[in-house]
Amino acid sequence: REAEAARNALGGDGMSLRRELDLVGFQASEIESAGIEAGEDESLEADVSRMRNAEEITFNMAETSRLLDSVSEEVGEVVARLRKVTDLDPGSSHLAEEAQLLAEAVSELGKGVSRAGDSAEHDPRRLEELEQRLTHLGDLKRKYGRTLDDVLEFGLRARARTEEIDNILGRAEQVEEDVASARRELEAAGRELTAARRKAADALVEGAMAHLADLGMGRGRLEIRLSEAEPGPNGVDRAEVWFSSDPKLELAPIASGASGGELSRLVLAQ
Repeated sequence: REAEAARNALGGDGMSLRRELDLVGFQASEIESAGIEAGEDESLEADVSRMRNAEEITFNMAETSRLLDSVSEEVGEVVARLRKVTDLDPGSSHLAEEAQLLAEAVSELGKGVSRAGDSAEHDPRRLEELEQRLTHLGDLKRKYGRTLDDVLEFGLRARARTEEIDNILGRAEQVEEDVASARRELEAAGRELTAARRKAADALVEGAMAHLADLGMGRGRLEIRLSEAEPGPNGVDRAEVWFSSDPKLELAPIASGASGGELSRLVLAQ
């Protein structure tokens, strides 16, 4: 009873726990194997958008560069004229300085536009890889959370639950071994008790029959039958006395087959 109580205290049967372990183990592994990085989907979406529109981006960057080249020439002319003014009017030198800063800003902007245009690659194979990755991340979000942070949190909880169930099942296996061991001991003790009861029953019947003869029931028959019973404090069998007052009559349990007088003498004989 102590072993069975320990098993019941674990909660849940082994089959349902193993089903849950398979599920949460799969969920944790699926998320972990994805190698997710926080904010990865946003970065991928930007990359995909850039690659899908690479041709249009390249065209607009080229047009922008052309316009900036024109602006740069115009600003260069502005700088040259303001420097001439400065030679004539030193008090206006700040205007030439501001124009020079504008020329430098236009130059830097042109370099940035050129670099951006050069980086706008159109690689169909790479684009397909990025789209597949986005689709995979989208599938995970549909299963486990609205954002990738939610997915990662779900994965941590699933992994923790797998460890918890592993521990429960580990204890359950030991408890099952304890229950099986206790049952083996119970069965061995039951067999020993049954053997002793059969021996005692034979002696009891022999003695009772001698007394029944003294009580005028020498033609009667008496048996003590042992039948299998649920193991418990009283053993693994149940004893029942069967009797017939005459050899021609069928044996029957004394509760139903003996008269009141016969029952009295049976009790006295035993």
